[in-house]
Amino acid sequence: MRWATRDQERGWEFEFPQAVCGACPLRSQCVNPKSKGAGRTLFIVESKERLIREHLVRRQQLDFIALLSQRPDVERVIAGLTQCGGKQVHRMGMDNVSFDETLSALAYNLRRLGAVLKQNPEAARRLAAEAAVFLCLVLFSLRLASVLRWRTVAGRRPARA
Repeated sequence: MRWATRDQERGWEFEFPQAVCGACPLRSQCVNPKSKGAGRTLFIVESKERLIREHLVRRQQLDFIALLSQRPDVERVIAGLTQCGGKQVHRMGMDNVSFDETLSALAYNLRRLGAVLKQNPEAARRLAAEAAVFLCLVLFSLRLASVLRWRTVAGRRPARA
């Protein structure tokens, strides 16, 4: 054990010789197979080790377990947005990006609405006409907002001297 520096961080370095590692039944899980007979070396930075220990304690607390149970739902929404084009933007400029992201979110919500209505056909029949009108109004208002923002930004161009 010695005090050492790696990647501009100071910490404790532990070296276990081949004689110790060779007899260990967990060697294949611990030592890289490419190490050609060498033992195991550990480098521990105290501040990072403290954070890891605190996180391990936090993971056992009930409120954290409840939060962790929500993770699949959130990841499912993110994956759905990605499938609806939420990861790609087709035009440059903040307003265009905002418009594209809004369209992606709208596509995701419509897809989810379709899945819900598929499970309830009676509600689908009642909402068919209203949904088409609503969709047209939403698309129109999004485009109008985008045009108005663009005109506002274009109107702020500096005057020529």
